[in-house]
Amino acid sequence: MAGPARTFTPPELLLRPRELHELVYSVEHFYAEHPEHPIAPLMGLRHGFLQEAGLRKAHLTISNTDLAAVEQVAEDKVDIAMDAHPIVAMQARAAGREIYIIGAYRNGMPFGVWARRGIQSMAELKGKRLGVIKLTDISHRAFSLVLPQFGIDPEKDVEFVPGSGETLERIANLRRGFIDATVLQHELEAPFAEPYAGSGEIGQIDDMARLLPAYVARATITSGRMLRERPEAVKAFLAGVMRAHQYMHDADPNGIEAMEVVQSTLDISNLQGSRLENGWRTPWPTQAADIHISLDGIRAVADQYKGLGQLPRDFDPGPMVRADLAREVCREWELPL
Repeated sequence: MAGPARTFTPPELLLRPRELHELVYSVEHFYAEHPEHPIAPLMGLRHGFLQEAGLRKAHLTISNTDLAAVEQVAEDKVDIAMDAHPIVAMQARAAGREIYIIGAYRNGMPFGVWARRGIQSMAELKGKRLGVIKLTDISHRAFSLVLPQFGIDPEKDVEFVPGSGETLERIANLRRGFIDATVLQHELEAPFAEPYAGSGEIGQIDDMARLLPAYVARATITSGRMLRERPEAVKAFLAGVMRAHQYMHDADPNGIEAMEVVQSTLDISNLQGSRLENGWRTPWPTQAADIHISLDGIRAVADQYKGLGQLPRDFDPGPMVRADLAREVCREWELPL
């Protein structure tokens, strides 16, 4: 098993001006057990999709935290952050930083709500213990948004249990009753839980994709400077990423080639214990059109955090959303909308 991801971009590169056809992009994390975040641009470079769009060099760096991902873009150390949490980007914008959302790393909530034996509906989660990896992560945000739909106050009526573990540990905690419910990603996590659903130990009680269809879980961001001075580089990166997603969906749905890309990038011999150990457990779901950003989804995030007092009540996310760029890419490269 591989250790933490090595350094991909020399620190000095973050401080010098880029060449004309060069940029630096970041993901929050990238390691063998969780390799999905940069797979599209890496695949895009492998097949020349970024190069054909006009980028000769695209350097990967790891931000390690949500705040660093946004700050590095705001400070022009990183040109594009692929997987920023929208709330952090909006807080930076509200504080006067010139941040723009240009696409979605992930639209919607691709998670099922799973509960222990005896719980059959969301309404029954009142008074229960809900397992999340950490407070403010995507699972915590999802629960906080949907519970009020069932008359449950997420601040008063449930107990969130952070540190409930990665996939297998959360499933084990659910089976033994340490937590009463959690969320599991459909394609990557739910298959590990399905054997226990047949025996009735645990089961899926609802679908976040149904409850929050437009929600933007992670967003791709850039700076005002990049949009003013290097808009073609931004569009070229989007084009390469979107074409790569379409390629993986159509030509490498099971991840056989993706395994080679991750092993080569991380310089490891195998992916034992990874979500990509033997290829994706279910076919790659993302297509080019899924990178379009939903303004309604961004507004849903903003409204959530306004209610929590973490964004000004009068904050309007509309001016920071540039959904037109992905549409232009689809038109220019004849990608499906």
